[in-house]
Amino acid sequence: LKEAIAPDLHGGVYLNFLDGEEMRQRTREAFSAEHYARLVALKAAVDPHGRLAYSLDLRPEPAIA
Repeated sequence: LKEAIAPDLHGGVYLNFLDGEEMRQRTREAFSAEHYARLVALKAAVDPHGRLAYSLDLRPEPAIA
């Protein structure tokens, strides 16, 4: 099914079909930069210790020195 719908995804990713390592690697592709940053901030506020383990990969980017 994923191969069949791939031509219609237009460079994005369909989150309902991601799981495991692919979910961790491709979560960011599903959102605009603005929306992803907002989700990361919300996750940091609600779950600062990362206890909600089974979710999208919403980790802040490492700080650039």
